[in-house]
Amino acid sequence: MPFTIKTIIIISISILLGFMNSVRSFVPFFTPEKIPYVKVQIEKRKQLPEGITALSLKEAYEIFKKNTRIFIDARLPKSYKEDHIEGAENLSLSNIDDNLTQFMDQYPFETALLLYCGSIHCDSSTRLAAKLKKVGYKDIKVFLGGWAEWRDQILKK
Repeated sequence: MPFTIKTIIIISISILLGFMNSVRSFVPFFTPEKIPYVKVQIEKRKQLPEGITALSLKEAYEIFKKNTRIFIDARLPKSYKEDHIEGAENLSLSNIDDNLTQFMDQYPFETALLLYCGSIHCDSSTRLAAKLKKVGYKDIKVFLGGWAEWRDQILKK
């Protein structure tokens, strides 16, 4: 099928715009070096809002065994219903406006909370922690490994 001049111009402009976009973006189109994107995102995730503490799997599991905090699953309700840490409540950012008042009625501001989300790669628990701190909760910890690490390390033992 022969290309018309118009088709060649459109394809050329598209390729040029693609290259121009890659130059301005964080992830370039061509690079001889590895891009530390995932590592950068994980490091950013570990930077929690002031007053919120990150927990390791071991620390979270010790708290779970002692039952000294309310575990809050920050994932979407569908994911929570499929599986979650035993005894955890679900409070997702997707429905927080509908459920925050009920949550606050059930758990006073003095309640010790432990939040988690899907994995080290998600930030729902961190963002939810910031929101809960803003409304008045004081004792918030975040298990950064999330459901994936819990499932793989605790449940598969």
